[in-house]
Amino acid sequence: MSDTENLKMVRDGYAAFLRGDLQKVLNDLADDVVWDSPYGAASHVPTAGVRHGKAAVADWFKVLAETCTFSNYEVRDYLAAGDKVVALGHCGGTSMTGATFETDFAHVFTLRNAKIVRYQDFNDSAQINAAFRAQQ
Repeated sequence: MSDTENLKMVRDGYAAFLRGDLQKVLNDLADDVVWDSPYGAASHVPTAGVRHGKAAVADWFKVLAETCTFSNYEVRDYLAAGDKVVALGHCGGTSMTGATFETDFAHVFTLRNAKIVRYQDFNDSAQINAAFRAQQ
């Protein structure tokens, strides 16, 4: 796919996520997708870690919905080159502990054969970790 087509797929995926259309997001993933949300690999953050495959990513979104409420979520810029698309943005919300967070993020998507094969999340993991550690 071209840079333009890859960029469109990622943009459309964010639009689907924001309107709650998880099936559209999952349809754009390769069956063996690698979904990497390390958050410093904090064991107390329910969405931390690496997931493999669509079913694991579907579960990741379920856990996210159960443990986090976003007050804002905005992609501010996209960069596309070859098989990579980077989304730069900002989000804030409240964790299941009631603590709030605000963080900029960089999401890196790798695409092959019109599917997302890898997602990597880079953010202020200290903010996320603190918000989920609040009750401990």
